Amino acid sequence: MVVLIGVIVSVMCVFLLRMYTLAAVSPDERAVADADSMTYQTTVEGARGCILDRNGNVLVSNRATYNIVIINYVLANTGAPNENILKLLQMCQQLGIECQSHFPVTKTKPYEYDMQSLNTTWQNYFRMFLNNRDYDLDISASTLMRNLREAYRIPNDWDADDVYNVIAVRYELELRSVDNTGLENYMLAKDVDAESLAAVAELGIPGVIIQSGTVREYKTAYAAHLLGTIGAMGPDEWTEYQQKGYAMNAMIGTSGIEKAFEEYLHGTSGTKITTVSTTGDVLNEYYTSLPPAGQQRRDNHRYFSSGDRRAGAREGHP
Repeated sequence: MVVLIGVIVSVMCVFLLRMYTLAAVSPDERAVADADSMTYQTTVEGARGCILDRNGNVLVSNRATYNIVIINYVLANTGAPNENILKLLQMCQQLGIECQSHFPVTKTKPYEYDMQSLNTTWQNYFRMFLNNRDYDLDISASTLMRNLREAYRIPNDWDADDVYNVIAVRYELELRSVDNTGLENYMLAKDVDAESLAAVAELGIPGVIIQSGTVREYKTAYAAHLLGTIGAMGPDEWTEYQQKGYAMNAMIGTSGIEKAFEEYLHGTSGTKITTVSTTGDVLNEYYTSLPPAGQQRRDNHRYFSSGDRRAGAREGHP
């Protein structure tokens, strides 16, 4: 009995000490003290359905790809985000990896805006970024670069190209934390080959991860215009497809069969929830919904069949 009372008293003391500690620190300090993990959501696209000819031969299928993604929360906790970003970018340049960017400022001085290179959606994101930082919407590109260099604490002795490239990545990462953008983790590069992925992984930069995906693979060069293409949706299309449950970064059919049978070919998006520590260790990961693949479509009205591969040899229905 005495032992039980002692245990209870000990637990109460620990609890009261914890309550005192929380009360004694500011809200900001408390957030830092307790922020030992972060949970984020990833949209997982279901594989797009294949397109077959009337004999069952695959005309269009999917190929597995691997993309380089940055988790800002983990990278920021390394204590040297600028240096790690620069190291990553230099490796990408060395390997010939093309990096994606929506930063609307020209790369060389005198800095100017290049809003025409962005669609309406990304232009709106940029305005949201400025508002979030309480910057005037008419701020000059040169002033923006100077302010961001100071805000991101980029060393004064860095080369101008390195400064610009790091700011562009930091912009992408910060944009993901702006309310109501709905953007997921920043995909730095898409469809990277295995050898390059290994070189990037060897850098060991916390927060830099590899995510899998798929791209369309066309098995024939014939009747390409009939098979069609897929691409990113425009701002006007987003309103329509959002109501159908599409993710903002989903690829859609833009022409030919890919467009005509979009509702059948498009795989339903799934959602994955991941919790990571400050060092990037995955603490928990699960799907709230699995991504079913799209349906296969067999086209009986084809420019060629397996027995006739002459371009323009149109065949009728069987």
